[in-house]
Amino acid sequence: MIRLNQLFIASGLSLMIHSFFIYQFEESKKVEEIYVVDLSSHKEFKPKEIPKKKTKKVNNQLNKKTLKKEEIKKEKDVIPIKKKEIKKEIKEIETKNQINPEKPKIIEKKKVKKIEKVESNERNKFSLGQKKSTANNNAKKLLIDQKIKSFLIQISEEINKIAMRSYPIQSIKRREQGTIIAVIVLNANGNLLDISFENRRPRRLHEKTKEIIKNYKFPKPPSLIFETKETLKIKIPVNFILR
Repeated sequence: MIRLNQLFIASGLSLMIHSFFIYQFEESKKVEEIYVVDLSSHKEFKPKEIPKKKTKKVNNQLNKKTLKKEEIKKEKDVIPIKKKEIKKEIKEIETKNQINPEKPKIIEKKKVKKIEKVESNERNKFSLGQKKSTANNNAKKLLIDQKIKSFLIQISEEINKIAMRSYPIQSIKRREQGTIIAVIVLNANGNLLDISFENRRPRRLHEKTKEIIKNYKFPKPPSLIFETKETLKIKIPVNFILR
């Protein structure tokens, strides 16, 4: 058993030593292979296209500069033409204004004056028409008021005379006095349409005035009163006075 172990150990050591020598031998070959390659071969495969790219960039930059210069020249050529055209137009306008500088202003002033005159005339006519219409209306009102007053005076005088003649006997005995105000409504023919009273005392005097007005024949009112109205409403004070 001891011998077998020794054999195994010896065989293992021999294998280890042989593998170590073999490994060194292979590495020495690799080193030789690396050193066999010439450096001149690397020089041959170096790229030589770098200067071409630089030339292209330079050419592009030059082309851009030339294009910019050409565009600037074109703009310079175009601008003075426009300036010349504008100057010509300004000169033409100035010459036209110098030939007839005041005519348009004079024409406009004349037109404005004519319009103002027409407007003032129309205003004056309208104001005169209004004044005339108001004056006519006022004159008519005055006439109507005058005729109503004269008509009322005529009626009230006649009714008061009738009241004094027909004074109630019991009111005389009791010394009853007063004024009964009657409100009557007449039509264009003088017919009595309605009666009302503002006061109803003394009672006997009120009843007597009612009787007098119903039996009284009213004269025909003036026709001017009924141009704007259909009926005439008036107040008649009936006085009962003892002497």
